[in-house]
Amino acid sequence: MNDLASEPTARPVIAHIALESAYGAAQAGQTTDALSFWAQANELAERGPTTTHWPDHAGPLTPDQLHRYALCIHHLLGDTRSALHHAGQAAVRAMPTAERRACYRHDSAKLAQDLGDLPRALALLREHEAEAPQDARRSSLRRMVSGILATSPSLPGLRKHAALVGAA
Repeated sequence: MNDLASEPTARPVIAHIALESAYGAAQAGQTTDALSFWAQANELAERGPTTTHWPDHAGPLTPDQLHRYALCIHHLLGDTRSALHHAGQAAVRAMPTAERRACYRHDSAKLAQDLGDLPRALALLREHEAEAPQDARRSSLRRMVSGILATSPSLPGLRKHAALVGAA
């Protein structure tokens, strides 16, 4: 990997791999590995470039993408302060695709739900549905909405949203 990291066009690809590795390590509860992979991805992103011409490249590596991964990684590791910091750094409206904007909103909604801020979680889920209606009907999102409905059935707008995404 170190040999490839010296190649400018390979750096974004390696950084994407490091981000995925960091996320996987966070899911497995491997804090040191998750943070190490995250730091590696961040360092590679800082060195640039943000784009490459490889055919299966995952797309430009933007600061917003790094913040979205950091939000997820820190949330999984239980570092709420860092997760909130990164959630606040992302420029959602500037993200290049509806898929990325929807993913950010879903990840932020999970964090808000875990923090007990159910009105914020619902607002993010509604924005997600407006941005990517089909994605908002995935089983994981429907389960999330059903969970909120079970704990806060009187939350304004929740029942309507649950019916809209098929979670009621």
